[in-house]
Amino acid sequence: MIQRMPLPPHRIERTRNRTSRAMFDGDEILIRLAGRLSASEEERHIQTLLRRMAKAQAKLVQQTLIDPFRSILNGDSQATIVMADGTGRSFMIKPGTKTKAKFQAGGWNIERASAMDDRSFHRFLWRLLAKSEHSRIEELVLAINRETLNLPVRKVRLEIMSVRWGSCSRKGNINLNTALLFLPESILRYVIIHEIAHIRHPNHSRAFWETVESVMPDFAISLQQIKEYRLPRH
Repeated sequence: MIQRMPLPPHRIERTRNRTSRAMFDGDEILIRLAGRLSASEEERHIQTLLRRMAKAQAKLVQQTLIDPFRSILNGDSQATIVMADGTGRSFMIKPGTKTKAKFQAGGWNIERASAMDDRSFHRFLWRLLAKSEHSRIEELVLAINRETLNLPVRKVRLEIMSVRWGSCSRKGNINLNTALLFLPESILRYVIIHEIAHIRHPNHSRAFWETVESVMPDFAISLQQIKEYRLPRH
């Protein structure tokens, strides 16, 4: 039986928006209330949104968080990050006057400025990982494209994204979430094919899903599996 985590504290912001919405903001729930609500309407909106966020949080508890840099953020001066394909990258951290990094011998030697906060440093680490793995993933995307849909892929980027696994522009620029490096190969392949298919169909129409299925008949398995993972908050 999975135990539900207690609902985090919440705070209220009153806006001029037409609708009320809620989101996770660190350890809190931020509720942004619509404008021109009566006191009773505000209370009803708050309770509805809190119930909705409680369900969302219960779902998050069941997902696997992709959080490879946690030991470093907790104070370790060195760590080896192992990705899903078995590739390892070492990260060696020491204090410095300016945050900078040098890649050598399959890892990063990093100087961290004391003024850099954890959130900024977390993003810095993810960017370093993306930089070191970009060429490998770009080659993989182009190889999968050649053997499947053979569409005009223009650029491939590894990005830090908090809510999406990937994206594709109308010009054929494909962005992939760096967190995909820690997911099984079948899921990575699915996301790549998904984004390549968007070059032909910039939507999620029936034609789009038929295109995906034409080159990956069992894509629904990976589509379901990816829901078991939770993206990190950078």
